Amino acid sequence: MALEEYIQWLKQFDLTVHPLTWKHYRIGYVRARGSVTEWKGLAAWTEISGNNADGFIITMAAV
Repeated sequence: MALEEYIQWLKQFDLTVHPLTWKHYRIGYVRARGSVTEWKGLAAWTEISGNNADGFIITMAAV
């Protein structure tokens, strides 16, 4: 699977509704909201990656 296909696949996992749960992690997509996007509810360990298009892929430790 190419990176572009992987990002499209991850978009089905909205972080607030039904994130992908894998081992001890929650992975999901958050749509960008304008030029500044603020999202609350991050876990102690969180990694945020922009997809250079319209949102963010967020990986966080499951609580």
